[in-house]
Amino acid sequence: MHLKTILSLSLILFANISVFAQTKNVDIDNLRFNVAYRNTPEKPLDPMAFSYTTKANASKSTERRVSTDEINLLLYITGQQKVDDDAAVILAVSLGDLFIKSSNVKERMEQTKDKDGKVTGTHYYYKLVVIYTFESSYKIAQGNKILQEGGLHYRDRDFTYESSEYRTRKEAADLWNNNKDVFVSDFTTQLSKAAAGSATALASRLYGFPAVQTNDIIETTDEKKHNENEAFRNACNKLKTELESMTPEKGLNKDNIVDVIEYFKSIPPKYTDKKLKADIKLRYAAYFNLCKIFLYLDEPENVREYATLLIENDYDKKDGEKFIKAAEEVRAVLTRSEINTRHFNPDDFFQ
Repeated sequence: MHLKTILSLSLILFANISVFAQTKNVDIDNLRFNVAYRNTPEKPLDPMAFSYTTKANASKSTERRVSTDEINLLLYITGQQKVDDDAAVILAVSLGDLFIKSSNVKERMEQTKDKDGKVTGTHYYYKLVVIYTFESSYKIAQGNKILQEGGLHYRDRDFTYESSEYRTRKEAADLWNNNKDVFVSDFTTQLSKAAAGSATALASRLYGFPAVQTNDIIETTDEKKHNENEAFRNACNKLKTELESMTPEKGLNKDNIVDVIEYFKSIPPKYTDKKLKADIKLRYAAYFNLCKIFLYLDEPENVREYATLLIENDYDKKDGEKFIKAAEEVRAVLTRSEINTRHFNPDDFFQ
């Protein structure tokens, strides 16, 4: 055979091997992003938008240490209208006494040894340990009807404070003896504020429009030898930018990601091998990202469609099942109201 012909055949064979090498494997990585949206009430009232007032009540000893006016300012129902009088709903917290169960000095011994293991010194360290309890509760009422009520802090739950370590027992003991009132005031204030925060979170979840700030993932590729790597990564990076542009008031702009959606849709018909790991992973990543896109576009039917394909792809069925569950949760949020989106300003919508 002519040398030139042999070289030509060798180059063709090498090219085919190179193409195969490009497509035989794909690495999938999580690409993290921050996301924001707004929930609708879990237990919407009629009307869904209402006025409310708040009230912080406290025992005499707690009232001496905590400003109930300050606690009252920490109480609110996200997205509803707070007023001073003639409110449809009241959100109230009751703050009990703080009890000190014990205050002790805890000792710790530390030994130093030489290279042969012989003890060369013994040192003692001391810290203050205080155990205390607190009691608080909440109530949400509409007129004379109690909507929700319950405990926030319970007497049978202990809280523990531990100081930094001191070189003498006296120093640790004096920390408490000389500052007991300050400690009790600090403990009371912290737990009173925590009670207000818990009551606010609960009331907002049940009857308000709380904003959610969290982080999430899409799937990107990390295999430079694969011929789809650059395009896939570019699509993911653009999608991440658009997802992170969302706020509780402003949703994902579908017009800005039409090309990204079409790109991910083009992957499964392009990589169809049911046994080749690279094709399976690429289809998985494409379906995963399409599910995530339609989840944040508030289109649960499309989420379910691509979640079903993700399950059928048989790379990670559990992700598909999670997306179907997430789609139903979004559907529930949307059907609880006439808003039909998780991105809106309650003040504008209910003006």
